[in-house]
Amino acid sequence: MILSQARSVVARFTTPAGTAALVVSKTGVGTGMVKNTSPLPAGKITCRTACVANFLTSQTVTLVATPATGSRFGSWQGCTPKVGLPLQCTVPMNQARRVIATFNQ
Repeated sequence: MILSQARSVVARFTTPAGTAALVVSKTGVGTGMVKNTSPLPAGKITCRTACVANFLTSQTVTLVATPATGSRFGSWQGCTPKVGLPLQCTVPMNQARRVIATFNQ
């Protein structure tokens, strides 16, 4: 196609039926990574800054925070920390979710 004049394009992305989006972002002055360990395949979420992935609405996602050298994990927002495992949390994906991981120095 040859364009003879300026055109604008709008792309609309929708979440597939039966799925919900999980948005993970990080905050704080420290650094680290967040990834999912379940459901399989693990690593669908692998964030150094921010990321998003779709999961089935019947799934519960387990996230794991890994602080970088010189940093420590602070807290989760938007998910339930696992008892005795503060670097892990679970997120029921019955709707779109947003999780924030805080890393400190």
